[in-house]
Amino acid sequence: MAEGSRQREEAPEWPEAEWLPEILDTIHEFGTASLELVAWELSLSEAVLQPAWYQAVERRLIESAGLNPGTDEQMYRLSPGFGRGRP
Repeated sequence: MAEGSRQREEAPEWPEAEWLPEILDTIHEFGTASLELVAWELSLSEAVLQPAWYQAVERRLIESAGLNPGTDEQMYRLSPGFGRGRP
């Protein structure tokens, strides 16, 4: 097999999800969290986390937990049955 082919096969299925484990761990730690809170906790910009955040929603790893009454931020929690496991 050519070296280039091997590299393509080993590429992550969702390369934009680089920060997904940290997002899930942070939401697990807080119970519910917004994108802004997770970004602050990880000392990253929201723009850096957004691709992985959207993957977590699309893959149903996290789900809406309503609005934070104090800030009106959309909050998220781990989806039922997902637990703390990694994708």
